[in-house]
Amino acid sequence: MNRLNIVKEAPGRFIVDGDLTFASLDKPTIQSFAFLTPGKDIIMDLGGVGNADSAGLALLIEWLKHARSKRVQLQLRNVPEAILNIAKLKIVRASGSEIL
Repeated sequence: MNRLNIVKEAPGRFIVDGDLTFASLDKPTIQSFAFLTPGKDIIMDLGGVGNADSAGLALLIEWLKHARSKRVQLQLRNVPEAILNIAKLKIVRASGSEIL
């Protein structure tokens, strides 16, 4: 398990590395929205993320919801394949399609 780190690379640009998993996310990380400055455009590069699970997807959704409430344009780049696959599965389930 690698702890999640959010590193400011440049104004409005952050690099996320470590794991986006239930085991690696602690309460301060989950509640940390300091990078979401109202009125700014923010880019989060997730290319450094190792392992990811549904907890990681939930965190990204929370960041997006918080950004919207603060009128921040949040762009997520290099989203891990594992998170994209979980999101696709959740969409299929929500549509009522059968999953085999």
